[in-house]
Amino acid sequence: MNKHTKLIPHDVGKLILICYIAYVATYFGRTNYSSSIVAITSHLNCDNSEAGLVNSYFFAIYGIGQIVNGLLADRVNNKWMITFSLSASAVINLIMPFLPSIAAMKYIWMLNGVVQSVMWTNLVGIVADMVPIDMIPRSMTVLITSSALGTLMAYGFSSFFLKVSTWKMLFYAASAVLMLTAIIWFITVQHLDKHRVWIETTDTEPAPQASLSSNMKQLRYIFVGGGLILAILLSLLNGAHREGIISWLPSFAKDNYHISESFSVLIAIFIPIVNIFGSTLTRFLSKKLGKYGNSLTTATALYLASLILMVILRLTAWSGLFGACLLFSALSLLMTAINAAVVGTIPVEMASYGCSASLTGFLNFGYCVGSTLSTYGLGYISDHFGWDSVLDSLWIAAIVALLIGIAGSYFWSRFLRRIALARTQNA
Repeated sequence: MNKHTKLIPHDVGKLILICYIAYVATYFGRTNYSSSIVAITSHLNCDNSEAGLVNSYFFAIYGIGQIVNGLLADRVNNKWMITFSLSASAVINLIMPFLPSIAAMKYIWMLNGVVQSVMWTNLVGIVADMVPIDMIPRSMTVLITSSALGTLMAYGFSSFFLKVSTWKMLFYAASAVLMLTAIIWFITVQHLDKHRVWIETTDTEPAPQASLSSNMKQLRYIFVGGGLILAILLSLLNGAHREGIISWLPSFAKDNYHISESFSVLIAIFIPIVNIFGSTLTRFLSKKLGKYGNSLTTATALYLASLILMVILRLTAWSGLFGACLLFSALSLLMTAINAAVVGTIPVEMASYGCSASLTGFLNFGYCVGSTLSTYGLGYISDHFGWDSVLDSLWIAAIVALLIGIAGSYFWSRFLRRIALARTQNA
């Protein structure tokens, strides 16, 4: 038996609430660019691929930061790192409306990627450190929905500001929300940190912070034994699909159905609304799969459903705006559920190895590589080959993802069985 200081259940609820608020604010200060990309493109007189470069720069550096911060988050002061991230992102959002060109925006928004890459891995680190092991899975399931609410805020406020003012007001609002959240976060977590209690834990409790060399040894074991590179590739394609849909639906609607900028952003609000139920869908499907319901088998089943919807979308997208929006929303829900299965569940499944934040960093790195490719790539394809080709690229990539998921679920399932057998023998 090991001893650890943890929060009591009542205080766990407070911690998860403030973590939730922090990540909602973070996503608000991230997706506000995507939600206003139609207006920014028009205001700066640039094409889709140029505007998409801003998000691509963000995700490229964000992905690299995920690996670095994932390795650091298991051994740094998570509370201070999150305070820094929120505060710095607030300043960057305040600067954005004053920039005169896409060229300037992409470098400043890339800096936003640097500071925001701190957030998720450190949230995972603080949950693993302060929350009792039996409450971690449910806590992470709740936290994952925060990205959808942050996106909903960005698109909702964007549509409102485009109607009554300009896209610049969205960045001012995000800056204010981020700075206020940073203050509330620091005060709340400082208070909760004083209320830890000593508890007895079993050997399934996450390992205490280890040295970097020990951490890397554990990661190598998981990567080799579980074929985790396949999970990273699946996360890459998931990022390409999910961020591509979120970023380009307003432009797709405006170009093909000839609607106003504010209305094109408003219809995209369906996406974050349904995305709130992504982690719930993951848990439901995992239970239905029973003993086969681990992270990668669940993600593979969800990708099969996604492929079917993508083919239907390709065949029917031009029949009406409402039907296309429903299909895009359903696809976004499935992509959010896949993200919850891969990025949200795998680190929890490996919690006893003490490298949850590091694993999260590597999986998020794959997601960000895909996001980098799609936010620029789909814009380029739409500019040079049209939206038909964009829809074709979605379902072709889904076939690749399905094949990767099948192979990955085989290796991961075998790895989890081997771990379970070893624990049984050692008990």
